[in-house]
Amino acid sequence: MDRLPNIYRHIAKKPDVGPNFRNRKSKIRNLILAVAVGCASVVGCSSDREQPDLVAIGTASTGSGGYNYGVGISRAINEAQTRIRTSVQSTAGFGENLVLIHQREIQFGLSQGDLLVSAIAGTAPFSEVGPMTDLRWVAGVALPVWHCFVRADLQINELADLRGMRFNLGPRQTSTRAINEMLFEAAGIGLDEIEVFELPTSTVFDAVQNGVVSGSCNGFPVGYSSLASLTNFKQISLIPIPMDVFRNMQQISLSPIVQTIIPAGSYAGADRNVQSFSGVVVLTTSAATSDERVYAITRALWSSLPELRRQPQFSSLVLNTETALGGGTIPVHPGALRYYREQGIDEAQD
Repeated sequence: MDRLPNIYRHIAKKPDVGPNFRNRKSKIRNLILAVAVGCASVVGCSSDREQPDLVAIGTASTGSGGYNYGVGISRAINEAQTRIRTSVQSTAGFGENLVLIHQREIQFGLSQGDLLVSAIAGTAPFSEVGPMTDLRWVAGVALPVWHCFVRADLQINELADLRGMRFNLGPRQTSTRAINEMLFEAAGIGLDEIEVFELPTSTVFDAVQNGVVSGSCNGFPVGYSSLASLTNFKQISLIPIPMDVFRNMQQISLSPIVQTIIPAGSYAGADRNVQSFSGVVVLTTSAATSDERVYAITRALWSSLPELRRQPQFSSLVLNTETALGGGTIPVHPGALRYYREQGIDEAQD
């Protein structure tokens, strides 16, 4: 393999679990402490007034789709009520969020359904941590559309053409990696048939533009600004996800996925509709989080749905059995379930 800049040397990294989280955990503790201590020095933040609860939501790397989802969700929750004040915490990704929730370093975090199932069972990539049976579903909060994009000069027209290519699947223990491995399995492509790169979303667009990788598969809203900017400098092709591969994915996936279309004209040079799919981003918590707090968060989130849907990343979000209860394989927190029952959605319907 050619010598690569340091920023791209993400190949074959081991999952960052267990003791490796200590530095990040310390930073999170210090952040929460700083917010709490800083409150004492602000005019009007006095002891005779009830102070809001401070809650951190684990997201993903700054600038990624996961981080942006967290920003939108946090803003919506804060605008809907004043008892709880949420803030976003950048992390290594959805997998790390689950470990941090389990270790009580954060109370809420974003994840993906299949990753959550694996964490509860203690299977790869969470084998070193063991079963995290305290994790609970709160809400399906976003439906990112999967984009498999490649440099147009490579003449790649279908997934099978990726064999032998340098291709980014995302860092291990992230939802991007989990979904991509499921996608390649459904397409009958072994990971040993491509040269796997493990770049975070924030660096992959430059990597494609500079020819470091042939392409990448990532989930984000249609019209995503970073991909749109890339298409202004480099001709890019979108690879369709055919129906047979999608059906195979439905058989493999333990959480809901839906077929979607990336419309023609969404990006420069995209002159045809492209078949794809959407997964569900899950707001997750621990069974140890109080019912009242989870109920308040859930109610604030869904009461803000009209405002959320004005943002592109939440435009297709709806409250239904799938977003409320998932696929029935993940326990729903009682506080969230209370809200859903008030809305006429119950586990018996799933």
